[in-house]
Amino acid sequence: MLEFAKYRDAVAGVRTTIQNILPDATRLNQEDATVIAITYEAVFENFLTWVRHADQSAVSATAKEVTSENVRCEETEDHLGMLRAFVAPIAAAASPEAKERAEVAIRTVKPTIARLTELSRLAPCGIHLLALLENTSADFMTWMYPGIVNKFAGVSPKYLDIHGVADQVHADEFVSAFEAERGRVEWRSEIEETTGLAIRLLTDLFTAHQHAPSLSMAM
Repeated sequence: MLEFAKYRDAVAGVRTTIQNILPDATRLNQEDATVIAITYEAVFENFLTWVRHADQSAVSATAKEVTSENVRCEETEDHLGMLRAFVAPIAAAASPEAKERAEVAIRTVKPTIARLTELSRLAPCGIHLLALLENTSADFMTWMYPGIVNKFAGVSPKYLDIHGVADQVHADEFVSAFEAERGRVEWRSEIEETTGLAIRLLTDLFTAHQHAPSLSMAM
């Protein structure tokens, strides 16, 4: 069981897991990077929804402060717009096969996204999900420079530049927010489920390039 008292160690363990699944950026070709980038947008366009749900379900004052500030930041700085602007030129230049492979990958992650969206409404699962994503993003954001940005001419790294700094602050804030919730919310099995699904989501995302196109596309 992921115990409250060992929460920081558990989050660090998830971070190590994600570090180990990130592919070797030097071995990815441009089409592989395209598939991951398009899938990345499909995953993280849900981030603001998850933050809003966590804000609505937060119980402690500390957690509420963290989530409400993150909602404000996401909305006023238009992080979703930044994400779409980052991926747009990559997607626009994608080959038909890359688009098909991305569609296969997106179909794979959709059930996980849907369940995590449900769980994000439950205290403290929403905050737990955000703590996991913010604490692992330091690694996958860094990876995305050689893994994606450097493989395309004219792709702006602004989205990565901003989140590479902000997410390090948010990582600690969401861990503190979860710890603040532990005295107000009873343990629930859905916390463990959220952990497993977050790992599955990021694993499926960063192995999206391994999805083959459908038979009809390959013929």
